[in-house]
Amino acid sequence: MGYDCTNHFPLKTKSKEVQEFLFLLGYEKGKKGFLSGVLGTPYFFFDSKDYKYVEGVYSELYTDEQTGELLFWSRTSVWRSKFDSDFHNYTIKELRKRFGGYFISDLGRNRYFKFEGIIRQEAEAGVHQAYGRFVHNIKRAYSFIDFSDLKNNNVRPIKNIEMLDDLNPKLLATNILVPYILSIFEDFFRSTYIALLKYSENKEKIIHDARVQGAELVLIEQEFLTVPEAVAKWMNFQEMDKIHQAFKKLDRNIDLHGVFKKPDGRKKEDFWLLFKRIIELRHSIIHRAETDVTYTPTKVEKDIQNVKKAVWRFYQHLVEVYYWNKVEEWEF
Repeated sequence: MGYDCTNHFPLKTKSKEVQEFLFLLGYEKGKKGFLSGVLGTPYFFFDSKDYKYVEGVYSELYTDEQTGELLFWSRTSVWRSKFDSDFHNYTIKELRKRFGGYFISDLGRNRYFKFEGIIRQEAEAGVHQAYGRFVHNIKRAYSFIDFSDLKNNNVRPIKNIEMLDDLNPKLLATNILVPYILSIFEDFFRSTYIALLKYSENKEKIIHDARVQGAELVLIEQEFLTVPEAVAKWMNFQEMDKIHQAFKKLDRNIDLHGVFKKPDGRKKEDFWLLFKRIIELRHSIIHRAETDVTYTPTKVEKDIQNVKKAVWRFYQHLVEVYYWNKVEEWEF
């Protein structure tokens, strides 16, 4: 699902001139693949600055084989931001203004798109995108469990005998998932921290204390790295106390420890202890090549679910702290 539009150019319009104009607008030429370049030459626009764009604009330039008419098809997805939608309209408008012709959108002939969704900007948009990426990565972990058929105990059944289970590939698979789970929430915390730091009132002091090194300064100068990314690059997001302190220094109203220590129903293990256990398990797997033969597919699936619940709770905490737009889980 998405929002589609096709610009129809006058018959004498040259594709090379349209291509050059697209480059001026900020588009880049894409590569043809399984789902790209089906109609013609693919082009895309995206800019990561200030978290304005979620997916950008995808398009294809091609010639209708029957009429010889040069056409430009463009699209944004249902997950578009207001800025994605605005740039889509801008592209359609500028192409018609430069080359003439007309366009047909989902709303009709020469009708521009309207955006009626929630407008998120700056830190709010950055954290929203970080959480969306987190959810996508969680889904990949679930897909791995389903694809590998790990929960089917009729295949290589778990015997609950350490000597036998130590060689069970299903248990090795569940242990291998642990570093991936850790990388998922590490990426979320780091990305969230970067988005908050970029617009923080304490930004100057934190950057000063970080003492960014020469190698990072070179990358910043070459625009491969932003200053907040350089600050966060060497920070430890694999130790709960350090993560808590990093956010607390950023904003004293952010209380990661308090959020995660809050009970979840009648469970004995709160989210703070959950993360610490996963981190310790990850270290034993990575640094000592050890595997926990009691870490069954059911347990890892439960941990994934609880990690998702914990991160969602922290995201909601940030929404409350900064009075952001309300977020519903179904959005992801």
